[in-house]
Amino acid sequence: MAVFQPGFKLKSLILATYGAFLGSWGAVVLTHAMHDTATHAHTWREVGHQETLFIGLVLDRAFKTGDRVAVEAALSRLSVIGGRVDVLVVGSEGTVLARQRGDSHWDTEGDRASSPAAWQDLAEEAMRSLRLSSAPGPKPYYHNYALPLTNQQGQVAAALVVRVNWQREYQEVWRSVTIRLLRQGLVGIALVALVEALVQWGLFAPVQQLIQLSQSVSQGNLQARFHFSGSVLELTMLGQTFNHMLEVLSTQQTQLQDLNNNLETMVRVRTEELQCQKELAQITLQSIEDAVITTNSAGQIQAMNSAAERLTGWQEATAVGCLLPQVLQMRSIEGEEIVPACLQQVLQGSPVMSLTHDNTLHPRSGQAFAVHYSAAPIRLGGDIIGAVLVLRDMTEALSLSQKLSWQASHDALTGLINRHEFEVCLQQAMSTAHSSNLKHVFCYLDLDQFKIVNDTCGHCAGDELLILIAQLMHEQVRKSDVFARLGGDEFGVLLWDCSPETAMNIAQLLCDRVHNFRFSWQDKVFTIGVSIGLVVVDDNFQNHTQVLSAADSACYAAKAGGRNRIHVYRQDDEDLMRQRNERQWVSQITRALEEERFQLYYQRVQPIQSGQLATPRPYIEILLRMIGLDGQPIPPMAFIPAAERYDLMPKLDRWVIDHLFATLYIRMQQPDPRWSGMTLGPYCHLDGIYAVNLSGASLSDEHLVDFIRERLSHYQIPPSMICFEVTETAAIANLKKAVALIQDLKRMGCHFALDDFGSGMSSFAYLKTLPVDYLKIDGMFIKDMMTDVLDLAMVNAINQVGHAMNLLTIAEFVENDEITEKLKQIGVDYAQGYGISFPQPFLAREFDTVEAVYQL
Repeated sequence: MAVFQPGFKLKSLILATYGAFLGSWGAVVLTHAMHDTATHAHTWREVGHQETLFIGLVLDRAFKTGDRVAVEAALSRLSVIGGRVDVLVVGSEGTVLARQRGDSHWDTEGDRASSPAAWQDLAEEAMRSLRLSSAPGPKPYYHNYALPLTNQQGQVAAALVVRVNWQREYQEVWRSVTIRLLRQGLVGIALVALVEALVQWGLFAPVQQLIQLSQSVSQGNLQARFHFSGSVLELTMLGQTFNHMLEVLSTQQTQLQDLNNNLETMVRVRTEELQCQKELAQITLQSIEDAVITTNSAGQIQAMNSAAERLTGWQEATAVGCLLPQVLQMRSIEGEEIVPACLQQVLQGSPVMSLTHDNTLHPRSGQAFAVHYSAAPIRLGGDIIGAVLVLRDMTEALSLSQKLSWQASHDALTGLINRHEFEVCLQQAMSTAHSSNLKHVFCYLDLDQFKIVNDTCGHCAGDELLILIAQLMHEQVRKSDVFARLGGDEFGVLLWDCSPETAMNIAQLLCDRVHNFRFSWQDKVFTIGVSIGLVVVDDNFQNHTQVLSAADSACYAAKAGGRNRIHVYRQDDEDLMRQRNERQWVSQITRALEEERFQLYYQRVQPIQSGQLATPRPYIEILLRMIGLDGQPIPPMAFIPAAERYDLMPKLDRWVIDHLFATLYIRMQQPDPRWSGMTLGPYCHLDGIYAVNLSGASLSDEHLVDFIRERLSHYQIPPSMICFEVTETAAIANLKKAVALIQDLKRMGCHFALDDFGSGMSSFAYLKTLPVDYLKIDGMFIKDMMTDVLDLAMVNAINQVGHAMNLLTIAEFVENDEITEKLKQIGVDYAQGYGISFPQPFLAREFDTVEAVYQL
């Protein structure tokens, strides 16, 4: 049965208990049976003994009396003893007097013993049998009794031998005992079977189920459950606890499996990342330009990248295992070996070492390299296990650094030192002038007519001219002097420890050599000059900036004086004071732009040929005024020259364009009834033409057209309302750009006017090139035309040429009605001047800014 499985200790213990109980019970039953048997045997022995003693006494008495009848009577009493009885009476002569075997009759006719000795042996046998009956050891089923029989004289006359066989009685007793034992054993076995069944049903079955469940759980099946519906509360609670434990284990196993899956995923991802990082590190190590070499603690090379192979001339397979100084032979500028000492220090625990200059690497190829070198220890758990060395080939970098250093201090085109380096030299000259009372002279040179070469032949020709001029002037200065290109077509010469007289001679020599030089480019020949500003560098100046400013002012004065000349700086020079005032205007103009202290004015241009123009359109010229800090307008000629000189006109032009368009937009969107009754002014002529002056600098502004297009679109201004004016001089000086600008603006729908026509020497020749709509006759011919015949002829000629080209003509500086009438007779289309209209604010005073206009 399943409950008797080997190793099941609980069942074995219970069954052993049952076995002990049954064994004890059987022992008790057997003991009782043996006690009964022993009691019966003892009783039978006592009965036989007593009967034997009685028979012996009777026989003894009978022998003594010789009463044969008494002997037979005594022998007959032995029949009362159960069992089989053998009786033998032997006479002294050895004659068997009587015998009885079992239930047979007594035979008194005995056999006679063969001799007294046999009788004696019989007697001894009887005695021996008597002793054996009481000896220890296994007892036979019979008992021997021997008694001597004496006569009256006291002599042994015979011997009585009785053997009682109790086998039948013993067999009956043991049969009853065996039946009793079997009966009680069957009862015990039945009882054991019943108890075992109860135990099996009540205890062993659930325990066996728990064992099987435990074995299933031990094999990984956490879904098994304990099912028991018995009445044993403890087993039910044990099963419920076991099931709860399995549910917890199942949940924990699920969580553990999830954690294990996550961990496996993390390990896999991390492994992949580490692998990628390793591959990336290897790729990076092989791809970097720096040479990387690693060694062990003994200084033997362990690995090196491809850059190290190229730099040292050693292959990694050959270099691995070699000592580092054997492969890396690097020396300082003094020729000393660097690697052994540096490697030893690093392996002994020194921090990162770096040698960044004056190191030369001598590879196998024989070509030495300039290198930067750094070394660091490799640690593992605090122990130094090797070193890593990084080398960078600095040969090209040093060459480039030297080149850059040269370029930083020299002009790339001419090879002369540049402005920055020249300022350093000038500062040093000032220091010696203050400390040693030395005098130096600074010459600021600006080429004349250089722009013509650039505009006519291109920048390549200009660059070639600068190179030749630089060589030409450099030959004329002393070796102790400093010659530099300060920018564009400007040069500087610092005459070291030089008197003003000597400096004047050198400057004049430079001026003459440049003036006599002829520059040829393709089929063109150019003559240029140079304007020189000369400044004595002494303790009157505090820094080099003041010296440069003074020299620039002197050079500008030389240009203003007619070019190709020398101007010596003096603090009381009126021309220089005027230039200084212009520089002061620069800051005022900039501040006025930031503070919106500019105001638009307008001057009406009146048609004077009413019969000839089918639809005369009002023509209004927009003018610009600066408002001073005192609130009064500043005339344009006070700040315009400074603005032109210092490149501020493009900003002013854009300011005028933006504010004009904004004002027109507001007027078109929101008509103001306050202006409805006016007969003059821009607000009554929204169908008129508004003219804006453009400076020569704006003609070179590549982004001006885009700005105008964007503003027109932003304010929704019809381009036909706008006319741009440019002076003849500015147009000729920037002919290509002027033509391109005029064409772009006319394609947009704007008009164009050529201002101050006739002031140039080649006006009529250039007029065919410029696609303008209006031709404004220079006022220098208008104001004296009533008294000067030549001026009248020029006005007449310009008007005729303009009409021949289908241009409308405008006369400037018309100051009275007499000139107006004369112009009408000649056929001029428009008249402009104080005789027609004075300039007036484009907006009322309370609306003199665009911000105010937007508030209308």
